[in-house]
Amino acid sequence: MSQQNLAQVRIRPGPRAGVTAELEALGARVDRVLEKITLPAILIDRSGRVRWQNRACIELLGDHRGAPYADLIAPDYRRESLERFTGFIFGADISNDFELAANGASGLRIRVAVTTVPICDDDRRVVAILTIAKDSFPERRSSAIARPLPTRQRQTLQLLAAGRSTNEIAAELGVSRETARNHIRGLLRSLEVHSRLEAVARGRELGLV
Repeated sequence: MSQQNLAQVRIRPGPRAGVTAELEALGARVDRVLEKITLPAILIDRSGRVRWQNRACIELLGDHRGAPYADLIAPDYRRESLERFTGFIFGADISNDFELAANGASGLRIRVAVTTVPICDDDRRVVAILTIAKDSFPERRSSAIARPLPTRQRQTLQLLAAGRSTNEIAAELGVSRETARNHIRGLLRSLEVHSRLEAVARGRELGLV
């Protein structure tokens, strides 16, 4: 076999090769990659303690390494967060994506949308939870909006809260995709927010969903 063919064999990934193995084969380390991700990321062990945070997470929430992860969560969200955490540890079939309110590094409450990935050992036992914040913004409080939402905007808000896409909202409402987009834009204006995630969060604060 020629040296060129031998080199090709060496770099061909195996059927079970993972990102850690491939990075190590290239002389790199996965923790350096995670550290540079701009999205806040945090690793929590099965006892509920924070084992690692990347720089973006520390800037957003403060340095909580070694502390119980519950310290990061706003008091009114701790019970739900604990139930989810326990569910992940014991393999319950629950959504990986959810929202919570956290205590920001600046002392202000922030709303955070996260995706959570259980990490298992070779025996398929969950040993840690990796959580990445997809979006975050300061939480705004309001007791009510000036006027009730129009029916279509209220229906749109309910569908957004259920995680529906624009196409799914159009199908549910029996309208075109562009009309559904107009309902979403109108909803954002009515709630004085700038994103769908903020709209759902604001709707929950106002008791609309």
